[in-house]
Amino acid sequence: MGVIIILFVLCLAIFVRTSILLDAAIPQDWAEGVASYDILYNREPTEPHLLPVLGNGVISWQIDSPFILVNGLYIRRGNDSARVCLARLPSTLSIHIRPPFGAVEVSLNPVIRNDSLPIFSILSKTTSNFVGEALDLRSGSFMRRLRFLRSASEDAVHTEAVVDVEQRWYAHRSIHSLLVLEVQATTQTPTALSAEPMELRMELNTGSGHSTEEETGEAEERGEGKEDKGSRRAIHGIRGRSHLKQGADVVFRNLSAEYPGLSVYTGVLHAPENASAAPPSIALVSTPLPRSLLVTNNETWYFISAVRTSLGARGRDGGREGGGADRLLQETLLDHRLAQGMAASGELYELHKDDWKQWWRQVGIEMETRGGREEGQKGEWEGGREGGTGGSGVIPLPAAVNASLYALGSAARDDRPWGVPRGGRGEGGAEEGTEEGDASQHVGWEMEVYIFPALLLFNPAWARALLQYRFQRLETATTSAMAMGKGYGKEGEGRIGAMREEGADRGDEKGGGRRGAMREDGGGGRAALFPWESAGTGEEVSRKEGRGRRVHASGAVAGAMWQYWLATRDEDWMEEVGYPVLRGVANLWVMRAEETEEEGEGRAHLRGVYSPDEAAGLVDDSASVSGMAWLSLGWAGGAKGVVKRRRKRKEEEKAVGPTRMDGKEEEVWARLRERLVIPFDEARCLHPEYKAYADAPVDNADVVLLGYPLGYFDSPSLPPSSPPSSPSFLPESVDGAVIATSHCSSRSSPPSLPSSTPPSPISDREAIDVSRSRHARASDFSFYWDRFQEGKGSREGRREGGLTWGVEVVTGMDLGEGGKAQEAFFRSYGGYCRPPFGVWMVEEGEGGDKESLGAKVEEGRAPETHGKGSVGGDGGEGGTGGGEKKKRIFYPAAGAFLQACLQGYGGLRLMEEGRKEGGREGGREKDRGGRSVLRLAPHCPQGVHRVVYRHLHFMGHHFRVEYECEQAEAEGGEAAEDQGEEAGKEGKMSLALLFVAPGAPPLAFVRLREDGKREELPIVVGETLRVERQEAWIGRREEGEG
Repeated sequence: MGVIIILFVLCLAIFVRTSILLDAAIPQDWAEGVASYDILYNREPTEPHLLPVLGNGVISWQIDSPFILVNGLYIRRGNDSARVCLARLPSTLSIHIRPPFGAVEVSLNPVIRNDSLPIFSILSKTTSNFVGEALDLRSGSFMRRLRFLRSASEDAVHTEAVVDVEQRWYAHRSIHSLLVLEVQATTQTPTALSAEPMELRMELNTGSGHSTEEETGEAEERGEGKEDKGSRRAIHGIRGRSHLKQGADVVFRNLSAEYPGLSVYTGVLHAPENASAAPPSIALVSTPLPRSLLVTNNETWYFISAVRTSLGARGRDGGREGGGADRLLQETLLDHRLAQGMAASGELYELHKDDWKQWWRQVGIEMETRGGREEGQKGEWEGGREGGTGGSGVIPLPAAVNASLYALGSAARDDRPWGVPRGGRGEGGAEEGTEEGDASQHVGWEMEVYIFPALLLFNPAWARALLQYRFQRLETATTSAMAMGKGYGKEGEGRIGAMREEGADRGDEKGGGRRGAMREDGGGGRAALFPWESAGTGEEVSRKEGRGRRVHASGAVAGAMWQYWLATRDEDWMEEVGYPVLRGVANLWVMRAEETEEEGEGRAHLRGVYSPDEAAGLVDDSASVSGMAWLSLGWAGGAKGVVKRRRKRKEEEKAVGPTRMDGKEEEVWARLRERLVIPFDEARCLHPEYKAYADAPVDNADVVLLGYPLGYFDSPSLPPSSPPSSPSFLPESVDGAVIATSHCSSRSSPPSLPSSTPPSPISDREAIDVSRSRHARASDFSFYWDRFQEGKGSREGRREGGLTWGVEVVTGMDLGEGGKAQEAFFRSYGGYCRPPFGVWMVEEGEGGDKESLGAKVEEGRAPETHGKGSVGGDGGEGGTGGGEKKKRIFYPAAGAFLQACLQGYGGLRLMEEGRKEGGREGGREKDRGGRSVLRLAPHCPQGVHRVVYRHLHFMGHHFRVEYECEQAEAEGGEAAEDQGEEAGKEGKMSLALLFVAPGAPPLAFVRLREDGKREELPIVVGETLRVERQEAWIGRREEGEG
């Protein structure tokens, strides 16, 4: 009976104290940010894999992870050293704050983590209650709040002291070596604390993946694996010998004794990626962690980690000579001391926050729903604002937009061209030892296709850094191409390299192995094969078979180079960076192509390649790969024309002596373009995925990439130079596909019917016009939309790819397929941007609901897709089986979604007007240049009535674009929403020129009037153009460029 009474009193005490102090309402100082989706909030502990990543483009850390990652710091793991991963440095800030030690701890809600609410320690008389945690997107910081209560010694029900604790973590954006934790304690009972301070225990999560099995056994023998001793050992900063022994990622030396008041470690990578070079040095300085904090009044503690490596801005070892390691340590110590001084004056966080404010001033998309931002997408994310447990439901659209911009802003920098890894560190990442886990930390070809275009329009300097990463590894790419060429020659696959023998590649004749030869007159003619997965050195690090056959990565790099040129017209950059890369990629196709004689005509084939739809295996004449080759051969010719004209001007200005650029190379490129086989089925007016394609389901975007982002088709339109006989621009209506007449539109059967004739290669000019027509693109879109839907789960356990949905939004809006575009738009973020903190991730594995999302959208229901399956080939060669799912952060999905917002519904497209391709003078290809044009074709997603692009960049001009979409009224006064299509055509559009860089050319706003005539309006700084919402273009006022 006595035991029952004691248990009753215990439960009553917990209930009373919990009911008083647990308040489900959002903290008042977070409420405004939560309402505007600038703060993403959860009132319950979040699953570990859904916690966000904090980063500044140099260091990154997922909340509560025991490891810090440094971009560019790669090691080799495994018995055969085949695995290349980011090195894991120990985190000293993965800290949980607990009540003091007691005999028994009881959790009323053991959800996910040990700090579930509330925890009651009988002997210490202290409970901790979880208040909530939040990601502040505007300041790049994560906050966690707890409330601690201490009962009176004589009465466990009455509270004598209350302390609110907030932990705030951030990777400092200005001082990129810093990771900071601020612990702020506030109390309303200072009298009670002055008599007896409240003790708060500090517990460090050190993880289990950094020690070898031998070390773990030694720790258990010493009794250090037990909860009590293990928790106390976690207090002393970087702890124990496990970080110092062989087998760890880093071999550290403990120098803390030489620097009182600091934890100081130096070390080198145990097994660096480049085994032939000296291993990079590392210095780590951190604030020692006390066993506990004693709270007597309102107080703030700062725990700072400073991490520096000898990797320079190029991602190479930059501090190995002349006492470099010592200098590195002194610089790290200086960073830490600077941070301590700034923290004491309150400047440390403010500087970091101001830098994030600058980022948000340069980027930003606002999508306002009919009820305003606060009411937008209400009901999609069940419990979203009120603080759900996370992971279920669909995050609101404005939150997804902000979270995607934050993800890219935390992963890239303009002063560190190291590339953006696919996923940084996600739950179940490289520590599990799988190919997929390793791939999440590599720079993939998705960077150029999905991340780069989103950054380019917001901040060209950030986009340029991604291209610089590739350019700095161009020498490695040329070495890889030479190795591939020799390998294929041994296999005897036709006439590979025959065109090179006729003059395209003369690098070997000129001592091709010399470093820097690519810079001599544009590269010496050598080919460049960029890796499908890259790390620090630029070598191929994928462990998949056929690595050298994934040549679409090189085509993606070339496309990004050309897009940057269109956005900036930076001739200095083109000569130094763009042209050498484009020339190398063009020569890759020359080296890789096989020439044959078919029906009396020369043909060129790209055989034995992987296409973006990798599940198809090795194929011949991939439509997307051959399309990339055809385009990049033209881009290389255009780049060479830019360099020629620039050098000619310099010669005329006497700035340089006479220079000569051999035209033999251009002739080879032109001949290859004419002969290259791109499969096209004229009977159905569509492109088969590859030569032997039999209408099988597809897993990823492949042929649709031809239209966007590659720009293979003639549409979307350019501004007409004279009144057209019929409008060539996109119609305002999005009620189904509007297909222009073409050669094949009147004689082709529907795409769903079987072909009556085998696919025919493109050879003559008429066929090229047909295959690049708007009708062909519409046929491709419709055909592969159905095949992609059928492919869900059909091959190797894969399902919807977030990257594919983003591309199909753009394609659907270009073709007027508003319903399909809306469905794809919902999918592009609904299953990949995961609440509560908008972490972009994929789940790999089998199973899941296969109900059509279109039906759910039609019924007004939120989709239940959760990103299951491969995204852009990141899912490996098969599913995990057994229904088990691996969760990984995946940044390219955020980039694909942003492109759906910008290039899809905004219709923003970089194009070139006036450049003459295909003309020949004196037997040589003649490129007459052109001018860049930025097209706008604004529309609104379902339920959105106002869209704002806060800061767009184009040719040195900074714009703000805003437009509205008036919704048609249905019966009852409610806006009509028909299958996700925009209900109204009316609305206004405004364009404001915010700033013009020195030397930028004057621009004009071009539109078509109702009479079909072209109208140019000058764009002036400080003035706002207000026009009807319609397709328009922004371009240079003068005709021609250069």
